[in-house]
Amino acid sequence: MYIEISCYGDFNPFRKILETLAGPKRDSFVDLCCYDGGQTKYLDFKEKTFVDVIKPEGAVYPGEFVETDVLGDHPVFEKRYAVAYCLDGIEHLHKTDGYRLLQKMESISDRQILFTPLGEYMVNPH
Repeated sequence: MYIEISCYGDFNPFRKILETLAGPKRDSFVDLCCYDGGQTKYLDFKEKTFVDVIKPEGAVYPGEFVETDVLGDHPVFEKRYAVAYCLDGIEHLHKTDGYRLLQKMESISDRQILFTPLGEYMVNPH
C-alpha cells in the first residue's frame, strides 16, 4: 500500500496514519533505524524495541534500545514482532541493502511500515 500525506510539521495526522497501518494487534513493535524514536515512541504498544547503529546522546526510549546494524545479525532479529517500522532510514542505504532491509522486516514481523520523506518533509511530535 502506498499513501502520500501532506501534514507538514503536524504529528497528529501522521500518528493516526501510523496507528491505522499498524492494525489492531498492539503487542510489540520494532523501530529499525530509529535514531531517537521521534515518532514511534508515542505509539501505543505493550512492548517497544528501538534499533540503530548508535544511540544519540541524551535519547530516552520507552522500551529497549539495541545498538546494532539493522542489516547485521543480532538476537533482536530472532524475535517476532507485530509491526516493524522503518521511518526515515531506508533512503540512507544502497539499493541492494534497502532490499535486504525490506526482507528482514518481513522475516521478523507480521506488518511492515516503511516511511521515507519526500523533499523537506518533517513531522514534529511536539
